[in-house]
Formats: sequence, C-alpha cells, structure tokens
Amino acid sequence: MAVQLATFGSVFKYKENYFVYFTMTPEGDRVFAAKILDSDLTSDLQRMSRRYEKLPAHPMSGSLTLCFVILSTAEFKGQAATFVGTGDHVSPQDGPAFTFTGKSLDEEDIKELRKTILEDKAVPSLLTKLIKEMDA
Repeated sequence: MAVQLATFGSVFKYKENYFVYFTMTPEGDRVFAAKILDSDLTSDLQRMSRRYEKLPAHPMSGSLTLCFVILSTAEFKGQAATFVGTGDHVSPQDGPAFTFTGKSLDEEDIKELRKTILEDKAVPSLLTKLIKEMDA
C-alpha cells in the first residue's frame, strides 16, 4: 500500500507550478491533483467559460477544460484550480521532484473542490470514486 503524502487540499509545487493534492490510487501509481493557474491563465479560462456558457449546446459541455474552481485562499485568491490533466500531472515516482509547501487551501475551497469532484460529470470517474471512499 502506498504512503499517503498529504491530505486533500494540501498545496505542493512541481516544475515551477502549484498544485492542489486530492488523493492517490490505493496502488500508489497515480496522484490526482488540480493545477493552480496564474492570474493571466485564470482570466483566459474565465473568458472562455463565459463565451461557451452563452451557447445553448456548447462543444465544451462535459469537458475538463471548463472544470475549475476559483480559489478564495489568501495566497491563491482569484486563481483557478483546474481539473485538466488531473491524474496526469504528477507521478508518485516524481516524489523527490515535488515539494509540499506545508500549506493547505481554506475550508471554503476544499468544500468547493469536493463538490465539483462529486457532481461534475467531466471529472474522471476513478477520482470521484476515490473521494467518495475517503468520505465514507
């Protein structure tokens, strides 16, 4: 069984980017995390989201591209935590290459991320299943 490196909502840095840790598979072969975008990329993502939301049946519906949460945690306030690539950003074998900051997101952000994972159909089913099992 894999060693749990952090808890849901812990922040870590990997290749000059910040991520929010969700969970790891029981086999320890896959880490699920959301990438925290900088302000410019967050603005681009929000603009794209608003544009597609105006369409009656937009092509991005059900896509991870528009699956994100705008954070309220002081250090990342107003930045998006995007689900694009969740489960693919970091491998447990990269362990030495990523650094946990010792910080965690605030409760509001943690609740919103959990809600998105459990309710958004675009989220990978394995991640949803693992979070449901954590909550049980």
